[in-house]
Amino acid sequence: MRGMSLRTRVLAGLATVAFVLAVTAWGITTTTRDHLVDQVDDRLTASASPNRDGQFGGNPPQPPADPPDGPPERLSDVFEGYLSENSDLEAIFEPNTPGKEYSPPDISWDDVTGAEGDPFTVSSVDGDTTYRAVATPAENGAFVRAIPLDDVDETVNQLILFQVIGVSVVLLVLAAVGWWVVHLGIRPIRAMTRSADEISEDDLSVRVPEPSAEGTEVAALAHTLNTMLDRIETAVDRQASSEERLRRFAADASHELRTPVTTIRGYAELYRHGGLGGKDELDDAMRRTEQEAG
Repeated sequence: MRGMSLRTRVLAGLATVAFVLAVTAWGITTTTRDHLVDQVDDRLTASASPNRDGQFGGNPPQPPADPPDGPPERLSDVFEGYLSENSDLEAIFEPNTPGKEYSPPDISWDDVTGAEGDPFTVSSVDGDTTYRAVATPAENGAFVRAIPLDDVDETVNQLILFQVIGVSVVLLVLAAVGWWVVHLGIRPIRAMTRSADEISEDDLSVRVPEPSAEGTEVAALAHTLNTMLDRIETAVDRQASSEERLRRFAADASHELRTPVTTIRGYAELYRHGGLGGKDELDDAMRRTEQEAG
């Protein structure tokens, strides 16, 4: 994370939040479906077994000796039937809730023996419905009770729809906040960077633009940088002024020294060429040399 830009960090944070939301939604959906299926299982295991006459009793049912012309009529979503060992399923009660038609469950004897008395999931004969079923041992077969999971699937689908809408809204809000942070929050920093590049080209008159909104970290940083630039520019101006005075002093000193040094050199050359033969002339030359040196 140390080498990442602010833009990358914001995007990484948004991706992490999106991942957490997706995992949370998946966990809620899975937990809710498992809970609803457990409720269906409780209905199946808690229901009493009907006897041959369709009445509930405590003994496991026996296969009907003389099956009726059709399943008895009663308002329920529970399928009840007798499954023989050769996988022939005979309906005793069929789901007949208003407005819904169900195909009977597609249950084989292997499904019953493999479940070992626990609830299990099977599809319908036409494949359009999923059932949760439980089998109770009976003579030469098993009594089967099954409840379609259409209500469970509908509830879970609605939950998924609400979660998709909710997560989408949250992600849109986060994306808007991320855009605001990246584009509006980083824009002053980019402007400060451009100003710093101009300053590095020896243009000390450039100042970092200060945001209009006071009290923010960017505004405080811009103010601090501008204060520092003022001090640097003042120090550089003072140094330049001092160097200019030194150059003028050197020029003036050079000019002032040129005349006496030339005079002293002239008397020295005059003496070297024998131009000061008498004592009086030599004394006068030494006196003038001393004056020029002073």
